[in-house]
This record gives sequence, structure tokens and C-alpha cells, in this order.
Amino acid sequence: MADKNGKIVLDPIYGMIELDALAVKIIDTPCFQRLRYIKQLSVADFVYPGATHTRFAHSIGVYHLACEMIKRIKSQGLSEAVRLTDKEETCLRVAALCHDIGHGPFSHTYEHIFKDELKDVKHEHISVFLVEKMFKDNINFDLEKEKFDIGLIQALIQGNYDDYIKVDPEMKVKKYLFQIVSNKTSGMDVDKWDYFNRDAIACGVPERFQFDRALHVAGVFKVNGVYELSYREHDAFSFYNMYNTRLTLYRKVYRHRVVVAVELMVKDVFQIVSEANKSPAKSGKENKDGSYHVSEENENSAKPDNV
Repeated sequence: MADKNGKIVLDPIYGMIELDALAVKIIDTPCFQRLRYIKQLSVADFVYPGATHTRFAHSIGVYHLACEMIKRIKSQGLSEAVRLTDKEETCLRVAALCHDIGHGPFSHTYEHIFKDELKDVKHEHISVFLVEKMFKDNINFDLEKEKFDIGLIQALIQGNYDDYIKVDPEMKVKKYLFQIVSNKTSGMDVDKWDYFNRDAIACGVPERFQFDRALHVAGVFKVNGVYELSYREHDAFSFYNMYNTRLTLYRKVYRHRVVVAVELMVKDVFQIVSEANKSPAKSGKENKDGSYHVSEENENSAKPDNV
């Protein structure tokens, strides 16, 4: 292992995953550690007992795939004007690792429960907020030494290419950077590659997407004056399989009638607790920075009269 301060973890999908020193620092923060207790598929284990994997494992998987994609892109020998800089590479790794730290309890179910209160706020927006908070609150991070660009990391998490190039027009040519973690152009990104396979394996769904082949055929090419993440035309069927895997998971897992029914029960519980505290979606203890910990619920919420 090249990084003496890094670690190696064993993943059921990819085998050995190398974590660099920066990744280890991030993983060791309370902000990231909470992902250990958030199930990737919320209440799907009521139907599929094996669906108990977490956002923690998924995030490390996405980090690994992003690192592999970086290796693939660097092997192309792109010109200096469009190749990855050290700072951009660092930002990509951090964005991949931190893309889901904004998830609340019960993962996407939480967003569905409080969609009226949260309005257009998604977990990606909360991730963007928490990334900045995590780096500013933790004395172990030296923003200059670690080659951080928090603004770029936040844009990469959201795939926010159009807005970011208004701030930094020189990045316009490198559109491919914004298509690795969250691809708003085609939907083909390392986030989906990981959870399609991780969810399918956990639930025993036979349809699988060949992410290793996708990595092997990925490339950066000039399209309408900018460089985008592209794939060979004769590999189109492989990506059809990706979308078919997604459809299968939605039909058999994500929107399974029992899963939806249990989600509605969870929603009822949250609404009862919120009403008891007269503050929907913010029923936990308020911190100095205005954030809330739902786990620090007021004691009166647990009284038989209120729950």
C-alpha cells in the first residue's frame, strides 16, 4: 500500500479497497460515522432480509469506483489543458466518499416523509452543507495542505456543471469531471453503479450491471467543444442492462407493495412525534448552528400519550 496512513478494507463486491489517508480522516469523523446506522434500503429488509447494508458501505464503494475511474481517465494521456490536476483528483475522491452524508434516518424514506417541509431540499443539498461543516469543524483538516476546494467538491456531489462554470469559466472544458459522481447528462455514474449492484446482491435480484466493463470502456472525448465522459457505441447494450437493472430494482424492491406499506407506517410515526413537538421535521434538539439531531428527541415524545 502506497499511503502509509491509509487503510485497506474488504468489500463483498470489490474485494480489497484502498483508502488513502484523507479518506480515513473523513471516515473517522462523527458526520461520516453516522452512516453506519442508516440502512441503504430503509425498510426493504421487511421483504428482503438481506437488505441490511448501509450508506457507510455504499459510500466507500462509490469512493472505490471513483478512484478506478480516475485511474482509467489518467491512463488516456489527455493533454495538459484537460487532464486531471492533483486538486481536482482530491476533490473527486472526497465528493464520491461524501456524496451521501446528507441522508437522514431511513434514507430516502425520510425525504418522502417530510417532502412538504423540506420542499425542494434533497439529501444532496444537505450533503453539500455537511461537507463544509465537517471540514470547518474538524481541526484535523488543513484546507490548503489537503488541496481542498469545497466549492468544487459540492458541485461534484450535485453534478452542478452549469452553475460551477459561471464561478470558474476555465472549468467549462472539463465537463467530464461533473459526470463521474453525479451525471446529470446520462445518469451513468459511479454512485448508481455501486448501488445497483449492492442492492441487487443484497436482495437476491439476479439482474446485475457489469460495472467493471463500463470502467474498462470509459473514456474522455471532445463533444461540442467540451470534454465529456463517453463510451463506445457498440457497448450500448451493456448500458441498456444498467437501465434494466434499475427498472427491476424499482419494481421488485424500491416500490414493492410491502416496502411502501412499511414506509407509510414509519411516516405515521414521524408525524405523531412531530406534532407532539409542534415542529415538523425539526423535532430533535436544536444545536447552536441551527442543525437538529432527531435522535435527541424530547422526552415527552416517548410518553404513551404522545406515541
